[in-house]
Amino acid sequence: MAMDPERWRRIERLYYAAADLGAEEARRFLERACADDPALAREVEELLRHDAQGGRSWGDAVAGVAGLVLGGAAEIGPGQAIGRYRILESIGRGGMGEVFKAEQIEPIRRIIALKVIKPGMDTRAVVARFESERQAVALMDHPGIAKVFDAGATDGGRPYFTMEYVPGVPITRYCDEARLPIQARLDLFLQVCEGVQHAHQKGIIHRDIKPSNVLVGDVDGRPCPKIIDFGIAKATAARLTGLGTVTELGQVVGTPEYMSPEQASMADAVVDTRTDVYSLGILLYELLVGALPFDRRTLISSGLSSLQHTIRTVDPLRPSARLIALGPAGARAAGDRGTEPGLLARRLRGDLDWITLKAMEKDPDGRYASPAGLAADLRSHLLHRPVVAGPPGPAYRAKKFVLRHRFGAVAALLISAAIVAGTAGTAAGLMRARLAERQALSEAATSRQVSRFMVDLFRVPDPSVSRGREVTVREVLDRGAGRIEALEEQPEVKARLMATMGEVYANLGLLDAARPLLEDSLALRRTLRPAAPAEVAEGLRLLASLEVDSGRDGRAADLLRESLDLRRASDGEESRQVAILLSDLAHALFKQDRLDEAEPLYRRSIATLERLPEPGSADLADAIGGLAQLLHVKGDFAEAETLFRRSLAERRAAWGDDHPGVAESQHNLAAVLHDRLRLDEAEALYRQSLALSEKVQGGEHPDLSTTLSSLARLLVDKGDLAGAEPLLARALAIDLRLYGENDENVAYDLKELGNLQRRRGLLAEAEASFRRSVAAYREAGAASSPYLAVALNGLGGTLIETGRAREAEPLLRESLGITKGSLPEGHWLVQTSMSLLGECLGALRRHAEGERLVVEALEGFQSSLGAGDPRTQAALERVVRFYRSWGRPDQAALWAGRQGTARP
Repeated sequence: MAMDPERWRRIERLYYAAADLGAEEARRFLERACADDPALAREVEELLRHDAQGGRSWGDAVAGVAGLVLGGAAEIGPGQAIGRYRILESIGRGGMGEVFKAEQIEPIRRIIALKVIKPGMDTRAVVARFESERQAVALMDHPGIAKVFDAGATDGGRPYFTMEYVPGVPITRYCDEARLPIQARLDLFLQVCEGVQHAHQKGIIHRDIKPSNVLVGDVDGRPCPKIIDFGIAKATAARLTGLGTVTELGQVVGTPEYMSPEQASMADAVVDTRTDVYSLGILLYELLVGALPFDRRTLISSGLSSLQHTIRTVDPLRPSARLIALGPAGARAAGDRGTEPGLLARRLRGDLDWITLKAMEKDPDGRYASPAGLAADLRSHLLHRPVVAGPPGPAYRAKKFVLRHRFGAVAALLISAAIVAGTAGTAAGLMRARLAERQALSEAATSRQVSRFMVDLFRVPDPSVSRGREVTVREVLDRGAGRIEALEEQPEVKARLMATMGEVYANLGLLDAARPLLEDSLALRRTLRPAAPAEVAEGLRLLASLEVDSGRDGRAADLLRESLDLRRASDGEESRQVAILLSDLAHALFKQDRLDEAEPLYRRSIATLERLPEPGSADLADAIGGLAQLLHVKGDFAEAETLFRRSLAERRAAWGDDHPGVAESQHNLAAVLHDRLRLDEAEALYRQSLALSEKVQGGEHPDLSTTLSSLARLLVDKGDLAGAEPLLARALAIDLRLYGENDENVAYDLKELGNLQRRRGLLAEAEASFRRSVAAYREAGAASSPYLAVALNGLGGTLIETGRAREAEPLLRESLGITKGSLPEGHWLVQTSMSLLGECLGALRRHAEGERLVVEALEGFQSSLGAGDPRTQAALERVVRFYRSWGRPDQAALWAGRQGTARP
């Protein structure tokens, strides 16, 4: 039976009016209002009684009345078809309707979530409104936000929307079941803030942020939150009546417990992005305390006007005070956070109290201006810096200083204690104090001499020497390197200076000048008596870093393992230095394409750094960035992007905006955006990285050449061949000067030059560039590198185009073997090699053999990248060409019919 919208409006008005009255008044009201329909009165009365006892939100309750009373909505169940979707199972109910897990049948098969909106809404208006909203939501592309795909209406007239299916549980439930401590909960919450911030930058407000709309599941053993229902709240935001006033019961959008004061007032004109900040504050409150600011049952059962009054005027308890007020429930909440109530209250007291309450300010002007502002204050708290929400008094700032520099504070305390112990006159204490004093004086003397040497070295040179010309840093360093030899009588000072200057040379990209200094420094440190393990370990690490930059990754790994053994023995497994070395070793293994060995080392390094009292933004950023690069190569673009963004934020927090590490992070984030086909975003980041690298590193640095070649590759993909060519020529010139012909960096530049020439139709020149690239990769020992496979593909494709498929076949078979051996199953590079080999076999008239390869590769592209990706479209075009060359025009036409719009 068709639904009666007028009857629905009557029921909704009736329910809200009754909910605003006491129990006896509501009963009398219902008797009068429903004299002609006693069954209706009984349904609403039962609903009110259930609310008071069970704490259901009134949005859920209204939806329940619709299903019970209006006979117009047929029950939806497994197996039922709604449009091109087949219902599999119900996975949740909410204030707006019911959510089902469903299978999309066409044009592609996939599992989605289908939300059927509650009965009684104006279907055409809602669907039209949602279609407009869907276009806005489609602009969002963030790993923390579930996508919305489609909108329509059931045969019974109920609007539905389809979304990305997210297997997971509400964030609060996930945290409690995993017994996550506060630190881990804040890490998850920061990811949620990033997702909401991304939406706000695209002009989208969620308006219904709550735990059930933030689902968390494990991805590769790590919790990943994803926000759902973006855009649905706004799409369903129009009034159910045409009157638009509270007395006429306009529609309230949101869930009362998480609703901002401006939402509760129903004044849509004042709802902006700060509304989501308020709801994030409530979510943060619940994650910290295990309870809402106001008791859910009391809030909902008090009626609409009382609920609005509470949200708009009553100030909640601080989180720490609310925890204590919970009594036994507070003890359970503390247990869910791996601690006890007293310790948890102390953890919340101060920064977290202030931050949470600032996010929940009644006046929007008093809140954080954005989710990014809220996240920034939480990060300041985690780094023991003053927070915007905290009081600026000197005692507070002094406490933060001590927490940031706790090791120095502890050292000062120990020195004071040694003095006191010495004053007490104990002989043993006096001897220990004198020994410590001698060691401290020796270290201080060494440091002073090193400092004096470097200061003298970088003084403005004598005009009689410079003769008015500009003196370069290289000249100053070379002069200093010559003076170090005069320090034979001070081996500790000499070893420290050689290491320092070697590191400076390396940072300037002057690797040949750095090597002898770092090698001699390490050799000297090994001979000192007594040998200092920490000094030797540091010398090994610096030399290993140089070997990585020089492409000698195997030797670097050996040096790092030796350094790691020394650090473990002297500092312990959970030390910062061990964590840093784990990350460095992972990087060396990653450069050897030993991804499965490198990934767990990166994750152990990150976990250790995060557990330390002072996480250390720079060290943590390096480890996170390394893991992101590895995941990028493995094809996990979504997690790689999230980690690259986090690494960039950590580096900015540690170093500011004008550090070479920031340029590196910008480049790496641009690279993954490039592979995700967000070309304009990637180009802007590449150009920012390029400008910063030139500013702080000069015109001959390896990082600069890397960014130049990456930007050139992107411009080739965008069709700007003229813009790409000078960038690529400059990158190749820098790398040839730095590394010589047989180096992976040079091989990469030559591969990109081949792509550019091939796009211009200069096939002979392209073939020569690809051959030089392949030779350079082989000479550099990169026989198993995926980059060699890409160069082989370029050469093989060029040979096919010039009618030499027989020469191309062994090259493409080698490429396929490399990608299958070094990359995860289903990686798009594996599919590329397979597709090209299939095309080659078709050119050799071995169609039966090649058909499986081109079709299987296309299916792999569709599965991993999606039908609309340009790489998928290229594979589809290859299938069409394959069948045409085989003399099967019917098959070619069938596949050609599946082609989408022209590729960018």
